[in-house]
Amino acid sequence: MLRVRYHRYFRLIGARALKYSLVQQVSQPQRGYAENDDCAACLEAGGAIYAWVIDGATSVADRSYLGAALGDVAWYSQALCDALSSFAATGASPKVLHALAAGKVAHAYEQGVGSSPVPLYARPAAAVTIVRLEGDEGQLFYLADCPAFTLSRTGRVMRITDMQRTDGEQDLRDRVAASQAREELTPKQMFLEQIGWLRTGREEQLKNRPLAVSAAISGATFGGFERRIDLADCRALVLMSDGFERYSAQYRLGDDAAMVRAVVREGAAAVLEQIRSLERDDELCRKIPRLKASDDATCLVLTRDP
Repeated sequence: MLRVRYHRYFRLIGARALKYSLVQQVSQPQRGYAENDDCAACLEAGGAIYAWVIDGATSVADRSYLGAALGDVAWYSQALCDALSSFAATGASPKVLHALAAGKVAHAYEQGVGSSPVPLYARPAAAVTIVRLEGDEGQLFYLADCPAFTLSRTGRVMRITDMQRTDGEQDLRDRVAASQAREELTPKQMFLEQIGWLRTGREEQLKNRPLAVSAAISGATFGGFERRIDLADCRALVLMSDGFERYSAQYRLGDDAAMVRAVVREGAAAVLEQIRSLERDDELCRKIPRLKASDDATCLVLTRDP
């Protein structure tokens, strides 16, 4: 199901009113699945506008350890989203906001699984990008690979999150391409072939301190990146999960600038349909070798009026 939401926020800053509009919030699970591991939100709290995108890491567990209606990863993304919303009223910076929310959710996860031993690789994790907007400035914090972009009033597109691709991700792409060249596997067969390697990689990722991803691990500390962003010339701010970024990063339907301009001009739903169209035409991953034929995809677009 494609979810599109529209909101408008007004905030009095100093002597003049600044208006931020959440133009679109689009989120859709991967093709063939009902459950969405992505989550996003935008709200006014603590004297500013907060917005974020959460991209749950694909589960490599053998089962759901919470036994909830949602799988563990979708549960974590939704619980983290709810916790971010509840703590936003504190007016905290995005980095502090995430730490507060992740701590609360990790505690809830421990209570949920009880005495059941959970392998480290089975712990739900997610990439997160959070912005706090106030006046001409914004604060940005991100863990892993949910990209964010600004579009200036003159049409210039700037990526404000660094590429967080790891050696492990390149190794995975190489392994998938080699396997697909050797024998034509279905996406499910491909995933099962790589599951041992994926679990080892997830274990290594979640052993690190500080963590480079958000995860349900009590007492964990988080690294990530934070920076200030200049909004004086900003026409639009675009946040997305990497399933949406496949448009430019994997499918080469256009570069980052073309993708962001298309999102603002044509709408995120229309751009997502181009992604899904390619995936429908290549559902066995023959033209573009990849571990998952499709991925959850989310895009959140804010504009700032003069």
